[in-house]
Amino acid sequence: MATKANKNQVELQNTVNKYIDPLIEPIQKATGIGTWGGYDGAAQYLNSPRFDGLKRQGKDAYDLGLEKCLIAISETSISKSETTVLKNFANEHLDFILQLSKKSPEMFVGENGKIAQACKSVMNESQKKAFEKNLGINKVEKDSLVNKHLGADKVKPTFAERITQSREESLQQPAR
Repeated sequence: MATKANKNQVELQNTVNKYIDPLIEPIQKATGIGTWGGYDGAAQYLNSPRFDGLKRQGKDAYDLGLEKCLIAISETSISKSETTVLKNFANEHLDFILQLSKKSPEMFVGENGKIAQACKSVMNESQKKAFEKNLGINKVEKDSLVNKHLGADKVKPTFAERITQSREESLQQPAR
């Protein structure tokens, strides 16, 4: 049964890659220069016919596409210290960000704290509370201090590497 689930996950990933991969580089360029709207802005790619096609593939495909774009935007935002596109993405897809914080809190904690800060900056108080609750913010702060003390931050993988590792670990867990 786990094999069928893995096969479905691979098919879903391939479908998403077909639609999203051509958009990643232009989105990263727009993110690097902090451009959301206009001709060169990230919004034009996120609102493109490719995303419309992905929506027709279903919610799982659409959410995975958004997640892939969020990873690309986050990587570039962190490396360029430019959060304009990340904040606009979070504002436009706030429900998705809250859902993702519950499903994959590792995307927003520890070394990814800058991503959480940018996302929180566009939230109202009740959304911030829900976001922090999803992240288990008090536990995370404690774990972060323990990890620093143990020297866990000597070699830092990129954001995408950390997320990929987390996804691989979750796929290796036996099906319930």
